[in-house]
Amino acid sequence: RQIKQDDYDLVRRIVDAVVACPDAKAILDASEARERSALFTRDGVPGKARFDVDAMTAMALVADLKCLADPRPHRLLTGDIGRHRAIQASWYSTAYMLAGGDAAPDFAWIVVPTEPPFTKRVWVAQASDALLRFGDGEIKRALAVYKDCAARNCWDGYDQEIRMMEPPEWWAKEADRG
Repeated sequence: RQIKQDDYDLVRRIVDAVVACPDAKAILDASEARERSALFTRDGVPGKARFDVDAMTAMALVADLKCLADPRPHRLLTGDIGRHRAIQASWYSTAYMLAGGDAAPDFAWIVVPTEPPFTKRVWVAQASDALLRFGDGEIKRALAVYKDCAARNCWDGYDQEIRMMEPPEWWAKEADRG
């Protein structure tokens, strides 16, 4: 199957915007591998991580490319997805070490918009120690639940009832801000 010219042009514009961002370009230039997987065991539970960018030797860093419809910095860690990103950062950093690395690397996201304009909207976010600690705490809690369920062979779920969903309050505040 051949890629359509419009799709190719879109991807080309995104790539051009990524390499125009000095921080993103530095990470990609330092990368030894792209899309490297790590298999490991953490607290007796098998795990896997797939790093989009491995720049461990040159920068002591692994990174994930994050394509977002709304790439504004304040949105990266918003809501539940923000919690999941903290977990991802800690999981990937720890996974690298548990899979045989000498130390846990720093973790960064290369944030890319999914819609134009692309230029000047690509940026890099690095996970702080506090964010990694938060993510690690979430992982420890999740692993404890997983191990408990596995030991009991009982996988708790949600009640089977219909729930009325209302928009969260922050949606209205966000709309008011424009």
